[in-house]
Amino acid sequence: MKKTMLLATMLFTMSIFAETITLDESINFALQNNKEILAEQNAVQSAEWQQKSAITNWIPKASFNTVMVQIDGETYDSASEVMEIPVFGFDGMPIGSMPFSSAAMGGAFYQTTFTNKFSVQQPVFNGGKMILGYQLAKLAKEQTIYNLQNKENDIAFQVASLYLNILKLQDLQILSEKSMRSSSLHLKQVEEKFSAGLMKKTDVLQWQVKLQNEKTALQEIENNIVTLISMWQNLIGKNELPAKIDVAKLNIQIS
Repeated sequence: MKKTMLLATMLFTMSIFAETITLDESINFALQNNKEILAEQNAVQSAEWQQKSAITNWIPKASFNTVMVQIDGETYDSASEVMEIPVFGFDGMPIGSMPFSSAAMGGAFYQTTFTNKFSVQQPVFNGGKMILGYQLAKLAKEQTIYNLQNKENDIAFQVASLYLNILKLQDLQILSEKSMRSSSLHLKQVEEKFSAGLMKKTDVLQWQVKLQNEKTALQEIENNIVTLISMWQNLIGKNELPAKIDVAKLNIQIS
């Protein structure tokens, strides 16, 4: 049952990889798609904006505000209402009347008024805070760039290590399969000789144990290949299978 499940898993995994890529291509994919590298790139961009923001502290800042005040119709009509005020003579007797409006006492009176304000601020001296802020922002940007370079080198090394380990395990898998087929054939010959009375039972058991050990070793290799491929995929962000590469070309890439 375990063997069947493992075989099904391997077939499913291998069916995903429709294409193969080289070592250089896999490293380039990782540099473009790896989540940790993308996070470091975002940190660099954020630091760049922080540095630009620090520069703007030397630039004059202009602001414009406008305020609108509107009086409701009832209040406006009441304030604009013209009343007749009696006029008295020197003898204290009313001699007539004159129009009066409370709105007229304050000059022009409008139902809607606008107030505009424009201001400009230019920092002159603040104890060196702007210079210090810019220097800190610049150092923070340099640190994020350094972190990005380190992360790219680390991811590239991990991708290359996994890539080569997968290829090595694939070669071991081929050798193990050949050895297992050879042991299986030899066991069959021993069993035939045992049936003919030419071999001892211990010889048969010895080859059965050897064949079972080789099957177990092959299963471990296959499990390790699946695990390494999964780790390798997470690093590069693509479902691709490492291609078989020429050792001479690999040596050139490493040098």
